[in-house]
Amino acid sequence: MNIKKKLDNIIFFIYMALLFLFTFSIAIRNLLIGLLFIFSVIRILVYREFNLKNTEFNFYILLFLSFTFLSFFVAEDINLSLDRFISPILRYLFFFYLSFIIINNKNKIEKHLNILIYGNLTFSALGILLKLINGSNYITGNGTGTVAAFNILIFTALLFNNEKNNYKKILYLFGVGSFIYILFQTSSRGAVLGFFASFLIFIGFIVYYNLKSAKIKYLITILLIVLVMITPYLLPDRLMNKFDNLKNISTNNSLKTRVVMWESSIHMIKNNPILGVGVGNFQPNYLDYIDNISNENLTAGSRKHDHPHNLFLFIAAEQGIPSLVLFLIMIFISIKISLFNVYIYPKFSFENLLGITSVSVLIVFIVHSMVDSTARYGHVGFYILFILVINYIIYEEMNKRSEN
Repeated sequence: MNIKKKLDNIIFFIYMALLFLFTFSIAIRNLLIGLLFIFSVIRILVYREFNLKNTEFNFYILLFLSFTFLSFFVAEDINLSLDRFISPILRYLFFFYLSFIIINNKNKIEKHLNILIYGNLTFSALGILLKLINGSNYITGNGTGTVAAFNILIFTALLFNNEKNNYKKILYLFGVGSFIYILFQTSSRGAVLGFFASFLIFIGFIVYYNLKSAKIKYLITILLIVLVMITPYLLPDRLMNKFDNLKNISTNNSLKTRVVMWESSIHMIKNNPILGVGVGNFQPNYLDYIDNISNENLTAGSRKHDHPHNLFLFIAAEQGIPSLVLFLIMIFISIKISLFNVYIYPKFSFENLLGITSVSVLIVFIVHSMVDSTARYGHVGFYILFILVINYIIYEEMNKRSEN
């Protein structure tokens, strides 16, 4: 076996390990993505092969990167800018394009998707087991809540796929149940709201687009209405108490801090609409705002935030309104591609269900991003990008067939 083949095998193995393990810990994610980057650079330098996938996103990514680099010139702390550029921006771009190289045709999609979902199943099983045995809670946090919502959607979609055997469907049922448990254990209001919004979209496509029987549609509609009515009584008290805090934001430190962070973000955007305050430089400008402009008296912990708990304000504040517009365009393209797969492929086919899942995952992401910046977390970002890549490959293949 020649060296080139060995390098390819090493990169492939590390990528598969990343797909399986990225939900487990930050350290594992960073180690594996770092190794992938090192071996990929070695391969490029030794064999001078650099294949950048041509996608509908490339132009907008290039513009987004241009505004990111330009924002360096207005940044108060260049080191913070470099940190933010490397993680998560560069990390996500590398994963996005590497995924196209490794999953380079439709026939490889199911194999890689299985690695991802079995890794997530293992994470849920171990997390729940450890919690039940010794009370250790490794299944908490806003990012975990977002990933739990993603998993509920994808496992539910796979249950509708008639091509899957009963053995796999038992695993998918476990996936749905375990991640519903994890979602509510995280007590993440944003993830729960994102999930319910996405689930209504998901059911809308499954029931009102894919299904033909009017009787079943009426029955499911009634069940959904009942579910919405009883949901508040089914949610854990701890989670309901967090929603109750919304009634009086000023008395809840977490909520009050978010309002101040959003106000500070708007202040930054007004004063720096084109390039922002510099990528990575939210925190020093936020501290300046609460010390010199805001009248709110915040705790020491509330002063440590390096993001405003709103991804869209975050991008506009650090990189300017043009960067936010470009980011929204890329989200729109992602939804367009997913909807194409929903409508062009046969109902309840693997491709159709994957398109529905992708749209629903993006809805979770959009809703949760209004109250948090979970996309910064590797397990959230990698999950979204992977689903987007396999949807794009399916979309591209159908376009090639149409051209032929």
